[in-house]
Amino acid sequence: DEAGELSLRYAGDAAVTAPTVLYLPELPEGRWSVRCDGAPVEVSREPATGRVEVPCGGPGSHEVLAARE
Repeated sequence: DEAGELSLRYAGDAAVTAPTVLYLPELPEGRWSVRCDGAPVEVSREPATGRVEVPCGGPGSHEVLAARE
């Protein structure tokens, strides 16, 4: 959005072990901060594609939040 924040909520499944994949555009200044269920997560952004893999899964409800710092 205009503020530079993305929130994604979903229901997880114990059988799914793949990370949540996001596209985060390159920022002219600053960097992206990513959280899983409120906890900070260290991720790396693939410069060529903008792909970010977020380890945020398992059974139950989850929220991934990416915000500009």
